[in-house]
Amino acid sequence: MFLYKDGRIGIFDTKSGITGIKGNVETQDKLKGLQKRIEELNKVSSHKYFGGIYEPESLGEWKLTEEWE
Repeated sequence: MFLYKDGRIGIFDTKSGITGIKGNVETQDKLKGLQKRIEELNKVSSHKYFGGIYEPESLGEWKLTEEWE
């Protein structure tokens, strides 16, 4: 979790390889659960929550997936 200077709170989970978002149903379910919780928090908090699953895309670069369709 990260608290940003502008008051937003980021909640992230890191994954790679076989636990990555594309090939792992459990990770996809975790992302859906995280998004549901973020929606609930945004309804009752003065902070703006956001987050998702971070995966390494290439050396030094990461990709954030915030929603699973």
